[in-house]
Amino acid sequence: MRTASIILIGILLSTGAALAQVSEPAIKSLADAQTAVVIPIRGEINDYTRDAFMRRLAKDPAVMGDHALGLAGKLTTGITLALVAASVTALAVLSVA
Repeated sequence: MRTASIILIGILLSTGAALAQVSEPAIKSLADAQTAVVIPIRGEINDYTRDAFMRRLAKDPAVMGDHALGLAGKLTTGITLALVAASVTALAVLSVA
């Protein structure tokens, strides 16, 4: 058990050291920095509001550039969310029964 813990700590430390090495700074100067935007969300912030907000950000080409969700991405995320909702509903029904 102790040997496995030491090996796991070694792997985590070496991975962290590898990720910490950066060849060049992400922002070279304040002129290269992009402006930040504050988006207020009023009302109750629940899972639906959060997920809808994240999906709208993911669809926006001005925010995501080439990585914006296309039709396939929209369908995939929609189907995934529907399957998760169905799974939670089935779990609730089975736990009550």
